[in-house]
Amino acid sequence: LFSDLFGPYPFDVYGVAIIGNVSFALETQTMSIFSRSVVTGRRDSERVIAHELVHQWFGDSVSLAQWKDIWLNEGFATYGQLLWLEHTEGETALEQSIRQYYEMISGGAGLGQGGSQFPPPGSPPSDDLFNTSVYVRGALTLHALRLRIGDTAFFDTMRTYYDRYRDGNATTGDFIDVAEETSGQKLDEFFQGWLYEQQVPDIPEMGLSAP
Repeated sequence: LFSDLFGPYPFDVYGVAIIGNVSFALETQTMSIFSRSVVTGRRDSERVIAHELVHQWFGDSVSLAQWKDIWLNEGFATYGQLLWLEHTEGETALEQSIRQYYEMISGGAGLGQGGSQFPPPGSPPSDDLFNTSVYVRGALTLHALRLRIGDTAFFDTMRTYYDRYRDGNATTGDFIDVAEETSGQKLDEFFQGWLYEQQVPDIPEMGLSAP
């Protein structure tokens, strides 16, 4: 699935290492690390496995030029796990997860006021790079982009970005340039809102707006 969506798998091999009951998973290049719970019945096991696999493309092949762009790793991998959900359970399951993510990050679930506890993913605090917003709002940014420019242009953007920067380094600006080039649209305002403004933008295609 991911080779079809993003381009050929970047490396010659892939494997996993199970290292006990650790509290994390890690996308080590060609050899992801998982807790024993991932293979012994953890409910979200497939999503965790998909997340770390997507990192082989976005993180391990296309790597960051600067740490402030960490959403290019974590937002992409989080959206990749949602693409796996869409593939295995259908569009309704994807939409439900997107709505849950949006409610959480915008504060609609009572987890913050207007999303104020979640800094914009394009400029995370240096002492909290791997915050929830980088993962969740990063993924929402990609889904909002998909809805804005359409599936054909969106997946062309993902493949072009990967192909152009594979085995190298990229910035958020590089990704925006590819998205604009591929879609033929000016997207500065779109990305400014999603990546750098505190207020979570609306997703009008889904009828979603921040409280």
